[in-house]
Amino acid sequence: KSKLLGWIGVVLLIVAGSTYPSFGKKLTTAFSPVSLLFLSEFLGGIFVAIWFGAIPIIRKWRKVKKNKKKLFIFSSLLNGVIAPLLWFIGLSSTSAVNAELFSRTEMLFMILLGVIVIHEKFTKQHVFSLSVILFGITYVALRGFTETVNIATGDILIVSSSLVYAL
Repeated sequence: KSKLLGWIGVVLLIVAGSTYPSFGKKLTTAFSPVSLLFLSEFLGGIFVAIWFGAIPIIRKWRKVKKNKKKLFIFSSLLNGVIAPLLWFIGLSSTSAVNAELFSRTEMLFMILLGVIVIHEKFTKQHVFSLSVILFGITYVALRGFTETVNIATGDILIVSSSLVYAL
């Protein structure tokens, strides 16, 4: 039963992740990037409070040491404010397809930071993953190898967002 639940979760994650840029792009015509940031973070907070319970979360937070709280707050600002804001601003000035593919650079940054910062072993799977990601980005940037490199401001913001998410 838990294996089935896991597969259902994976399928839902893939569907939600795949449609996020498309729906986000549609919403950029009605909302500003700051409004979308507020809306997405507010809904995420409501989900966490309902799913895990606000009172237990507050109790656990009060037990966290002060120096760790600063790290949590800094990480929350990076991943909960700066990165999504860059992403939504970037999405408003690029296509949903570019946003989806350039968002995949987050995995590239995570692998590289893992190797550099925590000395993760660089394996053949890492090389293969990086190659596929770079090929996809190159293919999109060159419009199917039919044009010269055409990187929009939104694309740079999406890649910057991916770097901040990876931190």
